Amino acid sequence: ITNNTYPNGESGSNVLSLKEDSNFNIPIIVLTVEQDKRRQFISLGFDEYIEKPLDYKKVINTLCKFDKDIKFSEIKKQ
Repeated sequence: ITNNTYPNGESGSNVLSLKEDSNFNIPIIVLTVEQDKRRQFISLGFDEYIEKPLDYKKVINTLCKFDKDIKFSEIKKQ
């Protein structure tokens, strides 16, 4: 999971160069404040897109696309 842009101005798309390695098979999910741009980010090579502010249901649904056995637990304040 990577941000679209970083405070130092670097682009999150730099991580896409990892896909040039034939042994790299980890999905790359981009987090962004850009709304309704999923198609754009997928066309750039990202495997999925999550908009900020985060909606926990969307995050869970997105992560479950890549790992059906992933488990989530609610952390309660004491």
